[in-house]
Amino acid sequence: EELSSLVEQLASILDQTAAAVVDTSSTPQALKLPPLEHLTLAQVLDWTVDDVADWFEQSLQLPQYRDLVVMNAVDGLLLVELDDDDLESELRVEEERHRQVILAWVLA
Repeated sequence: EELSSLVEQLASILDQTAAAVVDTSSTPQALKLPPLEHLTLAQVLDWTVDDVADWFEQSLQLPQYRDLVVMNAVDGLLLVELDDDDLESELRVEEERHRQVILAWVLA
């Protein structure tokens, strides 16, 4: 129950964060990706490395991992396979809170 409550709180925070992202419509090269909950698995699986990097930076508000996503060539296929160990060892997401946020969205 505690985990469920935490996931709900994170979802609410991330929804608010995503809604507060600056409108990028005036810059066509910028891509504003929706949270994963608004996408089908097929759509996420088609994501490129840049799509995943943009999602980390814009939707999750975790820009510090963008370069690591790119260096590790994390595309949509790989994103949905990531687990806590992968995030910590491969992407060097050391903060447990950040890993929980990422996994909450990936597993949603």
